[in-house]
Formats: sequence, structure tokens, C-alpha cells
Amino acid sequence: MEEFVDRAIEYASKMGSYVETSYLSSERNTILMKNGSVSATGYSKDSGLAFRVVNSSISFASSNISDWEVIRGEIDYAVRRSKIPGRNTLSEEKSYRDSWEVAERRRIKDVPLEEKLSILKDIESLLVKKGYR
Repeated sequence: MEEFVDRAIEYASKMGSYVETSYLSSERNTILMKNGSVSATGYSKDSGLAFRVVNSSISFASSNISDWEVIRGEIDYAVRRSKIPGRNTLSEEKSYRDSWEVAERRRIKDVPLEEKLSILKDIESLLVKKGYR
């Protein structure tokens, strides 16, 4: 998905007075427990692109599908909607290209499943003692 960011900006920039593209990525590790027993575990990794276009109004669209035709369709949708009269002002601040990431002290995905389960069981035990069951 990340490989489409520059292409999306280049494509959309030709059709709006202001175009913004954001790439978002997340990883999720899930453990479900019920009454002290693990009922399910899972892992997922998701990513997507979001677009903001300004013409006669401000419009937004997004996609989590890694296919240029789908992404282009979402950009076209945002451009069409941005041509509907409405509010079309943003801050006059200069725009920047930037990246943001939250650094973990200890990467959760590097913690063994057994340790995660032990922590969850300890938490559940404390909650039971406090009467939250």
C-alpha cells in the first residue's frame, strides 16, 4: 500500500487546489480470554491510504485495498465531491511531508505468547479479587 503514496499524490495534485494523502499502518495481536481460558488468538496487519482534496469544498476518501484502480477511484470520488460548493478553506500554514511513529520500549510482537497469556491471567486474577466478575 505504501508504494502508492507518491503516485496518489501526483495523480490527485492535478485535480485539486490542495491535496493531502496519508498512509496509515497498524498491527494487531489479539488474545481473547473467558473465565481464565484462552478462547482465541489472532494477528492482523492493516494499512490504508486517506485523501483530502480541496476545490469548491473539502472532501475526504480512503481505501485499504492495495490496487491502483481502486485507489484512483477513491481519489476521483474525493475530487468529484470537492467540486460541490461548500467550505473550502484550510490553514494558511505551509505544508510539510512528515512521518510519525510510536516507539515501543519493548516490542509487543517480540513478547512470547506464553508471557502475554501469563500477564493476562494475572490481570484477570486481580480483577476477580476486586469483584469485577
